[in-house]
Amino acid sequence: MMYDLLERLNLKQKRDGIYMTVSPDLKGRIRFEDVRRALVRRGVVNANLDAIHRVVARADGIPTKIGDYFERYNRIKDKFIHVRIDDNQLTAYISIRFPKEEPFRITSFDVHFKLMEANIRYGIHDQLIDKIVKEQKNVINLPIAEGKPPVHGKNAEIKYKIDTNISRSPLILEDGRVDFHRLNLIKIVKKDQHLAEKIPSTKGTPGISVFGTMLNAVPGKDRPLPRGLNTYISDDGLNLYAKIGGHIFFLQNLLNIENVFIVRRNVDFSTGDILYTGDVLIFGDVKTGFKVTTDGNIRIRGNVDGAEVISNKGKIEIDGGVFGKGKAKLYARDFIRAGFVQEASVRSGGDIEVNRYIINSQVNAKGEIRVPKGNIIGGNIVSASSIVAREIGSPNSLPTEVRIGNDIDPHVLVEILAAREEEKKIQKTIGMYQKKVDFLNMLGKRLSKLTPEKALELEELLKKIHRLNLDIEALKEKTKVLLGENADFALEEPYIEAKHQVFPGVVIGINDFEQKIQKPVRRVTFRIDESGISADNLI
Repeated sequence: MMYDLLERLNLKQKRDGIYMTVSPDLKGRIRFEDVRRALVRRGVVNANLDAIHRVVARADGIPTKIGDYFERYNRIKDKFIHVRIDDNQLTAYISIRFPKEEPFRITSFDVHFKLMEANIRYGIHDQLIDKIVKEQKNVINLPIAEGKPPVHGKNAEIKYKIDTNISRSPLILEDGRVDFHRLNLIKIVKKDQHLAEKIPSTKGTPGISVFGTMLNAVPGKDRPLPRGLNTYISDDGLNLYAKIGGHIFFLQNLLNIENVFIVRRNVDFSTGDILYTGDVLIFGDVKTGFKVTTDGNIRIRGNVDGAEVISNKGKIEIDGGVFGKGKAKLYARDFIRAGFVQEASVRSGGDIEVNRYIINSQVNAKGEIRVPKGNIIGGNIVSASSIVAREIGSPNSLPTEVRIGNDIDPHVLVEILAAREEEKKIQKTIGMYQKKVDFLNMLGKRLSKLTPEKALELEELLKKIHRLNLDIEALKEKTKVLLGENADFALEEPYIEAKHQVFPGVVIGINDFEQKIQKPVRRVTFRIDESGISADNLI
């Protein structure tokens, strides 16, 4: 309160007791509870509550006796009354041990005083205090005041308007054919179809501590709509719609739509060959004798048997592997990924990555060929840049050839790589000179003018940088001439790496150089130099 309430009340000590007067202008403006608390705060523990209640209610300006005298709280009672407040400030507990000695008798005023002393202002159970004092029974950790807990805000919710469960079994007709118009595993949506609704977060409602202070509510967390590829959000920001018709899928918790041709089982006699222009997703296997041909990407959840799988402009990903049976042919312009490759022909315009092994296969890539955790056993493996495997060859010397192959003469390749290294050194020197130039320019700005010596130094540095840039241009022109028709060749040093070992009988080839391994070689990288193929141990 802005003022001391007791100062507004007319309290007078007379011979026969204490009198209080409440003027009519205070009627309805003060409450009995406020007066009682004000007295307790002053340490008064023996006021006549009934009399005080009548005086406040009447507010007639007539002095009324409210007690024989004012008795202050006795500090000896501290050892009988203990107040504890929980950490969240929502509950106050009281423990009272009622003494047998009459001079130390515990009253309701005593309890209220201890609560006020603990700064407890809200949610006090007055009737419970009166009951405890009346019964004079000891209590331990009894909740005596309770605040109002805050109601925390709710997090935003996303409610999907479509079935996002993709784990159901496919629908098979009575004649055994798959109905591609009624897909269960893959969910199809139409253009402008309602996909999801966002229920906004709420701020929550603050609470009140037993101290009478506000307890802030934790506002709910926002959650954005899972807007992914080919979806759009309404103007109010609360609804998600499909921009195109197609197949839905989740990627990084975003809802995406792709126009994908979906085969929900094996590619076999029930489907025939697959000829398409976009992406293809196959949940089963591609059986022997069948073809999958498309300009888009191909994803196969199962295996490829003795079949042809061709992606003219995209990539091929096979979750299982390739059981080629000497008939399988795979081609992708971008890259190919498979769990394993066995007795198959595999070509890629980019990289090829195999998780487990390559056995008795013909594998050719314009990019890298990686089997970092698996083995290459038998067959012919050719890459235009690098080949990495855990092991190459086998203990029984199964014929295995691993080559880095391109149309560049090996001697020319060595010269190209040397020119590239020279270019790197020159770039480093230019960088060093440029730092000096920057420093001199900064110095000139500070001094308004460089000394003749510094100006000459700056001029010489600029001339050196110019000459070095000319040298770089000459090296680039030289490299261009050396590459000839192979202008798109990746200027990376070609290498073959075995992380564990290479078995005897394996043929290592880099361009026109060739080396047959005579004894086991462990943890090795093969490269090309002026004399041919060199072998360096892995660190």
